[in-house]
Amino acid sequence: MVVDSSVVNVEVLGGLNDPSLKMSKRTVSENTKELADFETAISHTGYGRFNILILVIALFCCCASINETTTIAYILPSAQCDLDLSLENKGILNAITYMGMITSAFLWGYLADTLGRRDILGYGYIMTGVFELACGLSQAFWMLLIFKYISGFISCGPFAVLMSYVSELHGIKHRARSMLTVGTFFSVGNILLPATAWAILPQSWTVTVVENVFELHSWHIFLLICAIPSLLGGLLVIFFLPESPKFLMSRGRNDEALVIFQSIFRQNTQKDVHEYPIKSLIDELRQPEVNSSSKTETVVSGANAAPKSKGCAALKDGLSQIAPMLKRPHLRNCCLVFTIQFGALMSLNTLRLWLPEIFNMIAEYNKGSTNDSSTNHMASLCEIIDGTSGIKGSNLTQLDNIRPVECISKPGGDVYMNTLIVGIVGVIGYFIAGSIVNKVGNRTLLIAGLIISGFSASSIYLTTNLAGVVAASSLCVAVGSICSTAMLGLTANLFPTSLRTMTISLTLMFGRIGAMIGNLIFPYLLSLGCLPPFITIGSLLMAGGIGGLLLPGKSKTALQ
Repeated sequence: MVVDSSVVNVEVLGGLNDPSLKMSKRTVSENTKELADFETAISHTGYGRFNILILVIALFCCCASINETTTIAYILPSAQCDLDLSLENKGILNAITYMGMITSAFLWGYLADTLGRRDILGYGYIMTGVFELACGLSQAFWMLLIFKYISGFISCGPFAVLMSYVSELHGIKHRARSMLTVGTFFSVGNILLPATAWAILPQSWTVTVVENVFELHSWHIFLLICAIPSLLGGLLVIFFLPESPKFLMSRGRNDEALVIFQSIFRQNTQKDVHEYPIKSLIDELRQPEVNSSSKTETVVSGANAAPKSKGCAALKDGLSQIAPMLKRPHLRNCCLVFTIQFGALMSLNTLRLWLPEIFNMIAEYNKGSTNDSSTNHMASLCEIIDGTSGIKGSNLTQLDNIRPVECISKPGGDVYMNTLIVGIVGVIGYFIAGSIVNKVGNRTLLIAGLIISGFSASSIYLTTNLAGVVAASSLCVAVGSICSTAMLGLTANLFPTSLRTMTISLTLMFGRIGAMIGNLIFPYLLSLGCLPPFITIGSLLMAGGIGGLLLPGKSKTALQ
């Protein structure tokens, strides 16, 4: 799950009207002098306590989004006995969140433009947290599957809105920095989650409500704790943050937007709201009608000038935005962007979500192995996946039988320590990428990164010890995540304003489809032996890097 500061700068901010004034006619020059656009209004609010509060709340929201897509991967080694999970079941559980997000993507896009940013963000995270709590109380595979699908269905909304919401509450001077900070929070979430798993999942905790009917084990408690960021983040948004003033201006509600600007100004500067220098706002929805005899223009009320489509008409309007993407000159770039993102996230999120299970397979095999101590021979990853050192092409049943006959689902702390290392390497990678991206550009970063990530994934097949697996997977996941972020930034620069938001949304959707499919087929690739899963992942990543060579080398220096 990755973000990029350039993704959010996708709208032309501003408009034309002042609803606080009752006069119906004004000259164009007068309007220009007296009315302020969005960028002017938000820049005069300053930077201070309010912006810090936004970032603190955004930290909880980012951790909530990370938890939603990743917690299942961490509980699989612990829950496999309680839920009687096969590798196929594990693949379905890893994929089900993405399935929920895919099926709700268009719905949330419509609701965000109808209900507003704040309500979608706040109530969306609260409802996500509620169903995550339900996941933490699940006693059967089918229960966990249903609740996880619903939480994924809901979480798509607030995640999609988060970046736009944060950007619309910062001026252009601080926007890029704030978005980079929020992007870093996702990396922080990728560290906090395995750290939490390391502290909880190896424990032998059991809370018995009804014996053999309703019992809570360590993995239940882990899921319950991981629901806290969603609940807390949603509540903080509802109680402490306002609606996006940009959204209000786009709906012709300038009076409400002005009140919010004044409130932000007061919190940041500790001055009275009457000292806020902006007194009126332009309106995006104004339809001027110039009277030729008087050379004045009649300003039509913004609320009534351009009513928003609703119902089927809104759906038709949304589909009409896709039509230009299917024509020249955008069709070629759309196909390339969607295909590369599909393959990259199919590989990246599949490997990332299966790492705890892979580390657990290594740990369990080594515990019960009969390696020759006189030669200090330790089984390689391929020997473990193949079941024994001399067997190739093992099936799912053989892989499931890597576990002891008496199922014991108590993974060691080293399983989660290894995933913690992967998360830390990812944070370091983002800092390095942030320092060089302006010099090399998103396209170069994408091409080189995907090729490096692909080689790293393929090299897992050649590793002969756990340290090699951790090193190769850390490099693959870190560089691959950076490439996915670079792709979003590149997409924002390749397409005009009228197509940018839709293109980015579809790019994210194709990535999620890839992640879902990858997690569903990975168990079957494992059943074919050690070579197919890692070579497939590596090949897709390297193919994406080569495909990046076909993307335009010239990108805009500023969003238009």
